[in-house]
Amino acid sequence: MCIARQVVDFYHGEAGTVYVQLVSTTSAAELWVDLPIYVGSRFEHSPLVLVAAQINYEEVATEIKHPQAREVQKALGSRWTALQAAPIVQTTMTPAGAVNSPQRGAYRLSTSDSKWALAVNPDNFVLETNAYTRWADMAAQLELATQAIADVFDPASRLRVGLRYVDQIQLPEGYGSWQGLIPSSLLGLGADPRFAPGVLGSEKRYLLQLDAGAQCLFRHGLMADGKKTPGRTYLLDFDVFNDQPTMFDAEAIQVVLQSLHAHAGALFEASIEPELRNQLRG
Repeated sequence: MCIARQVVDFYHGEAGTVYVQLVSTTSAAELWVDLPIYVGSRFEHSPLVLVAAQINYEEVATEIKHPQAREVQKALGSRWTALQAAPIVQTTMTPAGAVNSPQRGAYRLSTSDSKWALAVNPDNFVLETNAYTRWADMAAQLELATQAIADVFDPASRLRVGLRYVDQIQLPEGYGSWQGLIPSSLLGLGADPRFAPGVLGSEKRYLLQLDAGAQCLFRHGLMADGKKTPGRTYLLDFDVFNDQPTMFDAEAIQVVLQSLHAHAGALFEASIEPELRNQLRG
């Protein structure tokens, strides 16, 4: 690949995060991560605590009505037994203080075991689970939800497709540090013997270009474990998304989701060392 000239553009995100964006003067430049193709992995000791997908579309109504939410619920199947109102309140900060906009009707659905939930909002839906086992199950639920939204609301345009994986990895027994488990490039000061004993926590964010249409907001760092012991948990939080607007098509959305899932898997594999991979596999 030959790039005639690049402009480096620095801009600031939330909480002081600095993003670096390389803007090529040649339109054909491919500026994205270079990771192996993800082939899939099963972990006996999965560190996943949350998997969520959010599909944004143009506003289909000012609020969601109960009969509409009920139609979505029926389309999802008999497992989805709970349906409750979950109104949205938007707060805007002004010089005079916080101003709340009028409530907008929305609904939250969940399965009888509370392991799956679906939020139906006027301009998006969010499917999440705290009991993820394999992509096939998540993909099947997403297919049902996407088709239900298409049938009930008939959105014209798709604005964003996002998939988020949140891993909280516990330091394995017998290990005193994360060195050899997490790549040194991610550990930062935690990989420096002068600093490592005193690093109680950390949080880093990167905005990554994955391919021509997909990006990832990657957040990672050290956290306290359930016993409040600093540095015993490592967070890997991948928010992969495609925000290129196009027509709303349920089948096309599944293709995008499959691609985002593969990107997330490749990112996870690149963020752990073989020793930790073996520990997680059991």
